[in-house]
Amino acid sequence: MGKIVLLASYPKSGNTWVRAFLTSLWRDGTNVNINRLMVPNASSKDFIESLLGTCSSDFGYFELANLRPELYDLVTRRSPADDRVFLKMHDAFLSLSDSLPAPIYRSNIDRVVYIVRDPRNIAPSLARHLGTSIDRAIDVMGNPHYKLSFYPRRVGQHIPQLLSTWSVHVESWFSCAEVPVQLIRYEDMLGNPLSTFSAMLQFLEVEASATAVGDAIQATQLSVLMQKERTGGFVEKPPGKHSFFHGGVWQPWRTTLSLSQSTAIETAHEAVMNRLGYLP
Repeated sequence: MGKIVLLASYPKSGNTWVRAFLTSLWRDGTNVNINRLMVPNASSKDFIESLLGTCSSDFGYFELANLRPELYDLVTRRSPADDRVFLKMHDAFLSLSDSLPAPIYRSNIDRVVYIVRDPRNIAPSLARHLGTSIDRAIDVMGNPHYKLSFYPRRVGQHIPQLLSTWSVHVESWFSCAEVPVQLIRYEDMLGNPLSTFSAMLQFLEVEASATAVGDAIQATQLSVLMQKERTGGFVEKPPGKHSFFHGGVWQPWRTTLSLSQSTAIETAHEAVMNRLGYLP
């Protein structure tokens, strides 16, 4: 029976960037096909249906929420002993109600890399991703009941995921008792990638030469990923959106947010932003 290693994050925090880096590293630092990343998305409809053996639309939202931890448990039971399965997850580590479990059982988790980003920088990126205004994105980040990919009348690329607020999302994973959790910041991935990715690999107990790590960093720079998307597309891009990959700017919120918008985020999430070094 295996265990699951989670790459967990609030959306638009750099999770796919980390997945691309790991994919390149496991291929000895070579160029990566962004449409064949080696870490599946735990909420992907295709991934869930491969475990269900049937169409996910046959199940209601609460039925799927109840089934999900059992499906991930199935992943570990199908894996060889001591094997580790890497998955991406955007859900908060929360139960929808007292009668429903969290999205994954603690007993199935080997460890968690939690990727975090300044919420002021998430807001404009999330607005682009959702196809909405920055003000609406700020409201989403403060909504304790918000569910990503929840469409009442249709099925999307992913099954619904409870995000809650940005602050609650962060705290939910750091209160995941008896599970090792390492935090990495998007800003550190951008400003000091060698140190940040090397520390992550040490936490994951993934052995790699300094040359392979450096090559994987170069092969998965955001500018490289953006160019790959422009030339070959990206299957995980939401339908109707211009592009998935953005970034590379240190503090984009300073030129994209109004004073009232940045103040609203800082007021709503002050305690966690302070804890993570994003304030003052």
